[in-house]
Amino acid sequence: MKKRILSAAGRKEELRLATPKMIGDYRAQRLACKKLVEIGAGIGSQTLAFSRTCSEVIAVEKNPQSVSTLVNNTKDAQNIIVIEGDIFSDDILSKIKGADVYFCDPSRPLEEKERTIANVSPKPEELVKFNPLAIEMPPQLPPEKIPYDAEKEYISVECRLNRLTLYFGRLKKHNISVVSLPSGEKITDEEKPAKIQTGESAKFIHEVDTAIIKAGLLPQLVHKLGKLHIYSQGKYTILSSDIAVKNSFLRTYEIISKVNPDSIELNAELRKKGFGKAVVHARILPSEYWQLRKTLERGLSGSETAHVFINESEALITKLLQ
Repeated sequence: MKKRILSAAGRKEELRLATPKMIGDYRAQRLACKKLVEIGAGIGSQTLAFSRTCSEVIAVEKNPQSVSTLVNNTKDAQNIIVIEGDIFSDDILSKIKGADVYFCDPSRPLEEKERTIANVSPKPEELVKFNPLAIEMPPQLPPEKIPYDAEKEYISVECRLNRLTLYFGRLKKHNISVVSLPSGEKITDEEKPAKIQTGESAKFIHEVDTAIIKAGLLPQLVHKLGKLHIYSQGKYTILSSDIAVKNSFLRTYEIISKVNPDSIELNAELRKKGFGKAVVHARILPSEYWQLRKTLERGLSGSETAHVFINESEALITKLLQ
């Protein structure tokens, strides 16, 4: 996402928020065409990705400081044209007519108590005149808060929600979809949902991709994979099963031991099983995390890392399956 840059701190923030290459490359593949217009190109991270899949890219940016960086970052690409100015001005509108695809990553506040569409600029309503259109939106928005006839594609990287793109017109392929990177695995709301049961921990637990939860596609994922039930729900949704399940939308852990949620008992069991480190998964304050971890790791001398899931009734000592 791109922001206006008014200081060195602002430039540093823009670099931090630039589109990751993995996501830029995926999006460029999906929007590959002859002529693409990027509205609000920022410093050019996504622009460069588009230049590798499109014959011509017109990058429009109205912030002068961003334009300077954009020109420098894209100077080696022969098929990128940089235009400085307001996308809605008559002069620029005349220069971007007839593109095969329009893409926009609107600016929005760096911090908000709750992400909303109201604070993005330009708004989707102002952009729909460009067709076909793809817009990046705040990924914190659930589908029910997006009142547009567009595909809502949530993108995750390594099982964590990262981006949300809306696809309008002929670019829309589904209503809701989730894509996992780097694998490229995809799931949509068109797939059959399952009625999910709850239950106790079995032999394995699975941490669900946060993009799946945000998109509301957990029933579809469970139906696709089968034989999974909900073990716990909180910041992360944890499923459990009697068999190991390999899937891009899950982080799977093998349960090694089940003990009482007591730090002394946990430490003893970790030493007994030969672990050297213990990553804690629990609903605790950040200030308490390292103190608990220090207690659990006291006297450990092994080479492997345990992942310890703690709730009110039990603690699971697990090993992450790669």
